[in-house]
Amino acid sequence: MQHTEYTPPDVTAPLTPRRLDALRGAHGDDRPKLGRSHVLAYSIVAAAVLLAAGALFVLPDILESPPASAPVASAPGAEATPQAASAPAAAPDEDPLLTPAETAAARLDAQNALAAVLQLQDTLAARRANEWAATEFGAAAARITEGETAYREQRFPAALRAYAAASQQLRDIEKLIPETVATYIDEGERALLSQDSVGAQAAFERALALAPDDKRAATGLARAQSLDRVIALIEEAKGYERVGDSERARSAYREALNLDPAASEAAQALERMDLARREQEFAQAMSAGYKALEAQQFEAAKKSFDRASKLRPAATEARNALQQTALRASAARLEQALQAAANHERAERWNEAAGQYRAALAIDKALDVANSGLQRASTRAALDLELEKALAQAARLGEDASYRQAQTVLDRARAVASPGPRLQKQVAALSAAITHARTPVTVILNSDGLTAVSIPRIGNYAPFAQQQLTLLAGRYTAVGTREGYRDVRVEFAVDPAAPPPPITVRCTEPVQF
Repeated sequence: MQHTEYTPPDVTAPLTPRRLDALRGAHGDDRPKLGRSHVLAYSIVAAAVLLAAGALFVLPDILESPPASAPVASAPGAEATPQAASAPAAAPDEDPLLTPAETAAARLDAQNALAAVLQLQDTLAARRANEWAATEFGAAAARITEGETAYREQRFPAALRAYAAASQQLRDIEKLIPETVATYIDEGERALLSQDSVGAQAAFERALALAPDDKRAATGLARAQSLDRVIALIEEAKGYERVGDSERARSAYREALNLDPAASEAAQALERMDLARREQEFAQAMSAGYKALEAQQFEAAKKSFDRASKLRPAATEARNALQQTALRASAARLEQALQAAANHERAERWNEAAGQYRAALAIDKALDVANSGLQRASTRAALDLELEKALAQAARLGEDASYRQAQTVLDRARAVASPGPRLQKQVAALSAAITHARTPVTVILNSDGLTAVSIPRIGNYAPFAQQQLTLLAGRYTAVGTREGYRDVRVEFAVDPAAPPPPITVRCTEPVQF
């Protein structure tokens, strides 16, 4: 009978981990890093190598000589294989007997499964799973121990099943981490509310052990670490408030908020103190505004009411006070303009009076007294200007055009009812100027009977010895001409109040040819 040649495995060759269907999941193809129980795992590997080496010498003989008691049953037309002939039937509750090659492979699979499950167990242990999932974590540890027992008894399939079950249990625990982190954070926040700094710190530290990057947990831990100091600062601030030292109270509350921006008691206290201070400043600003308003210091009143409005933007008191200030300021300016206009009128300063009436109309353009006052002042200002112009040109009143114009202005001035001193003086002065300018004056001209005389606007006179003329007041020029003699010009003034002496006009200087 020929026997199949058995080739023993090379136990000195490096082992390549095989993937188990039961262990597919989070770990993938990563090579497992052994955690605790590493010494035990390596001891098992060494024992497995020794057993495999022994199999090299024993298995061939077993395969060569199958036991006589093992019946060989074959169906018609079929041959029994050596493996079938030599393998006893497995009991219903036991794993089937494995060939040496299958045993070596199962042993290696068990080793790899153990390494993976130990790594997961170590990771969860570092996250204190024994505290927040004590029952589940203990059950997984028990399955690992069960698997290690099966491994030592060389029941490698049973070991594999135990390791797979433990791995699933540990992964189920791992899925609880987010929920557990949230529970710890809630616990820490409740401890903060009850001012339990120790409990809060412990809860947030447990949360960070599970989730090192969780921002809520990190913030909560920082608050817990400063909680005792924050509480002390708030109590200190309350003491300062009781003795009326608001500035130190504010400083303590602000320091508490700097340590813990979420310290609501400090924030509310500062808000309350700020509100009280704003109310006090508002009352002071309103009081100052009304005081200035009564003194008709309108700019100061407006500044005070503006400040009050900024302190309490929704306060109707400040808005009403500003409106009242504006109305009273306008009324005061209007009254001031009208009073000034009246003063200017009494002093017959008509241009100035007109300016004040215009200022009043800029405040209230429908004000009748200002409109009628502006018309009156403008008319009188124009008359005043014409009177002054006529008086300034009194020397020309001897001319008919100037005289007629001055007489018209004088008539208008005399028609003014209730003239003031200035107008009366102007009327008298212009009337006198006209009388003076229109009073004839006898003027005697002397000559030599050889000189012709001409007076512009008066007439031309043939040579005479003496000529008597009647002239109006003014300045005149007499021009004398004579054949062979140089012309002469004689200027003289005619004034009814002081008639001029005789005027001599004769040419006496021969012209040299």
